Parts: sequence; structure tokens; C-alpha cells
Amino acid sequence: MVYFPQAEQRLVVNLSCLSGKVRAWWFNPRNGKTYAAGEYPNEKIIFKSPITGPDWVLVLDSVAESMPLPGLSR
Repeated sequence: MVYFPQAEQRLVVNLSCLSGKVRAWWFNPRNGKTYAAGEYPNEKIIFKSPITGPDWVLVLDSVAESMPLPGLSR
């Protein structure tokens, strides 16, 4: 997980420490909603937080693990 305190904030995230394809989600801690952000190879990727509001959490999961949506209890 990566915390983005501002809207439209950019950050290079090195995904090479993760194996296989990576699924990204934007989690909005203000309302508990989750938004898909795509799937990426395990390399350096530039992420930009959504335009609306401050406080976003970028959640990164292995595609192979089939993790549930961020914010949902198991």
C-alpha cells in the first residue's frame, strides 16, 4: 500500500520486488470505496492519484493471489 495525501500526486513505484503481474486499486478512506486502477508488469510504474479530494491509498496485489477488493472484510 502507498498513501497519497494529495489529489493528482505522482509517484514512481518500483514493482520489481513483486512476482508476476500486479493489480492496482485506489482505495478512498473517506468513504470506503475502491476503484480499479489496472494491471501492470513488475517494473517501475508512474501512478497519479485521482483528481477528487485528498487522501488516497494505492493498493497493490499479485494478480495470481486473487485477493478480494481492498476495504472488504474476508
